[in-house]
Amino acid sequence: MARKRRRGFGARAPPKSQERALVERAKALREDYSPLLPECIGGCRETMFGKLERALSLVQRFADDQKRLEKLASRGDPLARGYAAMLMIANSGKVPYTAAAPTPFGEAIYAVRGKVPKEVLIGTQHYDDKRLLLLAYMPLAMKKRLYFYATRDKLYCTGKRPEPPEEYVKEALRRIPYRLHRQGRHLMCKHLVSGEPMPYLRIYWKSQEIEIEVCEQCLSGESNLFGKITEGIGAKEPMEDFEIDAVVDLEVVSDGENCPKPEKKGMKKIVDRYVHGKISDRKFLESALSSGRKGYQDEGRYLIIGRKCYGEDEKAFIDALNPKKYRKVVEVFVRAREGPIMIESPSINKLLDYCWDRWGKKALLKILGNKERAELVWNEHGKVGRTPLEIIDEALAMLEADKKLEKLPHYEKLPKTAEFCDSVARSYKIWGKDGAVKTIDSWPSKDEHIKALAYAFLSAMGMEKGREWQYNRIEKELGESLKERADKLLSSSGDGYHRALVELLRYAGVNEKVVKK
Repeated sequence: MARKRRRGFGARAPPKSQERALVERAKALREDYSPLLPECIGGCRETMFGKLERALSLVQRFADDQKRLEKLASRGDPLARGYAAMLMIANSGKVPYTAAAPTPFGEAIYAVRGKVPKEVLIGTQHYDDKRLLLLAYMPLAMKKRLYFYATRDKLYCTGKRPEPPEEYVKEALRRIPYRLHRQGRHLMCKHLVSGEPMPYLRIYWKSQEIEIEVCEQCLSGESNLFGKITEGIGAKEPMEDFEIDAVVDLEVVSDGENCPKPEKKGMKKIVDRYVHGKISDRKFLESALSSGRKGYQDEGRYLIIGRKCYGEDEKAFIDALNPKKYRKVVEVFVRAREGPIMIESPSINKLLDYCWDRWGKKALLKILGNKERAELVWNEHGKVGRTPLEIIDEALAMLEADKKLEKLPHYEKLPKTAEFCDSVARSYKIWGKDGAVKTIDSWPSKDEHIKALAYAFLSAMGMEKGREWQYNRIEKELGESLKERADKLLSSSGDGYHRALVELLRYAGVNEKVVKK
């Protein structure tokens, strides 16, 4: 069985309507090839295209000679080759197969003929759309450093200077994907018109003295404004007629003398990616903002939240964070700084994340006032899943416990029953009911005095429900009788705590000696 012959990749039979339209465009070029030529304006001279016109004229002389056209479509000027390919289509009157290629203006179908570059085939076969015809002139623009401007209906050449025609400028500005307010030759989004301080993308069209500014709130993550404006420009360096920048100056809230000036590092690379359409408007500004933050000098002790700079005004900075119960902690971390603090939003978590590895250990020592304990807490930050704020909460709980325990007496080694009562009471004062219950559960004793005292504490805290089955009738009865004295121990401090402990043990029938240090 004979193997079926396969067509080239991407080849397909075009719809009849597209085939007829392509043949008609080809036939229209038999007598007049001028639709393939740009209109010279400004610094353009007709002589710049003299060689091309002579090549096109030569092809036209052999418009009826299909064999000669095949040769002309395989050598010489690329545009002349594209013209020869079009005359071949006109002569055959049909286009069995076409290919398709993406362009900045959508997918374009084209018929492969001769040895003609794809872009030239697309441009010459769709010469009625001058934006596609521009593709055919890009090699010339690159080689000769010429400027071309394509509207839908016309292709202009301005020679070696960027001098866009008015028609192109109007069409380019209509393509801007944002609603902008125009003030003379200055186009701005509504937020910048109202004077709101925020970073923005700025594009300056030098030859037109047109300034376009769009803030971060309006910028799209899908659009590329520079690409929209320049999509009809054919030039080796279209950027020569434009300035692109991200205005990311800080908003000075307080103490402006100590606010830094951003030194945007890596902007050339960011602009290059943006100009080549690799990133959107929003991504461009975000990258520039990030670059600006990295470009701040590490010298100084300035304080920044987002784009707002507070200089070295610690109070204003801390007020902006609204730390509430953590105010003293925040004050310690801010005052302990060994350089600037730069966080993206007013968040205590972000502040602690920023400071932790830089001077967190020093701040912890100031909070806890004890080097050994600060070391212990600091080592917690290496554990998986522990955030600085969680570790700070634990440190604060330690401080609170220390304050409570300072009010309690210290004892020599306590006897077993007295130790149990003291442990439950201290746990209650530090951790509350849940802490006290955990301590009770950690004493699995069969001693009837300890069990009766455990029930007394549970009853005093109202935590006995659901636990009655763990105690026999005698233990519960004795526990109920000790309830008030257990409650007194839980609420006492100082010498009163010692008296309450001794009294509780005596009424429980425990003959143990309790000695204070």
